[in-house]
Amino acid sequence: MRILLMAACALLLAAPAAWSQATPGCTYPNAFNYDPGAEEDDGSCIFFCTPGFFYSSTGGCEECPAGTFSDGTTLFCEACPQGTFASTSGSEACTDCPPGTFNDVVGGVACSFCPPGFYSPEPGAAACIPCPAGSYNPVTGAIECIPCAAGSASAIEGAIACTDCAPGQVASGQGSVLCEDCPPGTFIADTGGQTCLDCPPGTFQDLAGSNACSVCPPGFYSPEPGAVACIPCPAGTYNPISGAITCLPCALGTSSATEGAIACTACAEGQVAPDTGSSACEDCPPGSFADVAGGIACTTCPPGTFQDQAGSNACTVCPPGTYQPNPGATSCIPCPAGTFNSISGAVECLACAAGTFQDQEGQINCLQCAVGQVASTGGEPECEDCPAGTFASTVGQAECQDCPPGTFSSDAASAFCYTCPPGKIAPESGSQACEDCPPGTFMAYSGGVACIPCAAGTFSSVGGSAACNNCPSGFTSEAGAAACVPIVSGCTSVCAANYDPAANVDDGSCVLTAACPQDLNADGEVGSADLLEILSVFGTTCE
Repeated sequence: MRILLMAACALLLAAPAAWSQATPGCTYPNAFNYDPGAEEDDGSCIFFCTPGFFYSSTGGCEECPAGTFSDGTTLFCEACPQGTFASTSGSEACTDCPPGTFNDVVGGVACSFCPPGFYSPEPGAAACIPCPAGSYNPVTGAIECIPCAAGSASAIEGAIACTDCAPGQVASGQGSVLCEDCPPGTFIADTGGQTCLDCPPGTFQDLAGSNACSVCPPGFYSPEPGAVACIPCPAGTYNPISGAITCLPCALGTSSATEGAIACTACAEGQVAPDTGSSACEDCPPGSFADVAGGIACTTCPPGTFQDQAGSNACTVCPPGTYQPNPGATSCIPCPAGTFNSISGAVECLACAAGTFQDQEGQINCLQCAVGQVASTGGEPECEDCPAGTFASTVGQAECQDCPPGTFSSDAASAFCYTCPPGKIAPESGSQACEDCPPGTFMAYSGGVACIPCAAGTFSSVGGSAACNNCPSGFTSEAGAAACVPIVSGCTSVCAANYDPAANVDDGSCVLTAACPQDLNADGEVGSADLLEILSVFGTTCE
């Protein structure tokens, strides 16, 4: 057996063409059972019946029964789908149910009308559509639903009628599902309302779905329509009535500190309300007062008075030692140093008189300057020490006096001057110290005002001498000499030809041979007389 199979395989591999056969089947493309792989028709082809017919089991074509159809592309009839029907046999196609009808079964032979509350807008409906919320339909066979009219609503599907809105509710447009509550601030009193009405000014409504508004109570107001709440009158205003559309401002001199006031209160003493609509009375500021209730303006404290507290009903008089020149003062001013005031309510302080002073503020009198001190002008805060060279010998003195010539004061604040001792002088008034008489001069007594030159033949070699000394024998001196010199005889005239500059005693030997240019008055000497000649023509123009 194995040998036969192997031999058969060898024959098949060696000669495949000799063993191939044609594939049988239906080769007609229009046949129901056409086989595109068949190579040889075997007579098995089955052909389609004409539209409206089907291939029966007997091998012939028969009409499709009512509720079915055949379009000629199938062997059998098909049942009409939902939404269609075939009322007669032999139908080539099913007919769509017209709008307003439906068919919910397969193989239907007729359609049914949509009931009230439903509709069918398109052909071929398998079921009617319930009217959506906000619409209704009262008839059968409808192709559309009717929107609920304004003022009514339908909350369910499939409604056959809409319901009017109750008072406090509205439906503003067509097709409303629900009536809407009128929002706070509005109302509607009737049924079937389409639009809510604003609460008029002076009223309010804080709840939704209301059929009326409430009147604003006293102390409150509502200026605009549609208020959800009344507004309390703001501070500074009031309202005594119900249903107000505005509040009244508090009058001058009154105020209202809280909201919702039905009346304003008069300001107390020390307070004012200068404007209408005040929320609080103002304390009169320091420097002013109000002495009556209901005041509209504070009064300024007059000069000579003050007030350092706010909210006062009177001013205080400035005490002695103080003053106030300005109105509206918050304090009195202490009289400055150098001034005083002995009365109450002063508008100025008085300057201390010359010779007096006051070194403290706020005093009621002045003090006299001590000896050695003065106050030369009024209003001095302190006395001045008399400077060295001057003195003041009594209290209350306005001016220092210069020490007279021959006296001095070396210290400030002196009550008297000292006399210069012998040998010293004070040539001018107001000296702070005495001067030593220079060498060649002397002063023999106290209180000297000028030193006296030593006479010719005498001398003083040191300053501060009270007397001069005689020159010793063989010596001489000119007047005012600080030392004696040996006597040298000769011609002492500078105009003489034999003038001897070393000579200090003229021996009468001078020979005058010509006029001396310096001897302007030609008296044989050049001296002070000649200087006077020059001065007499000083400043004149030479021709």
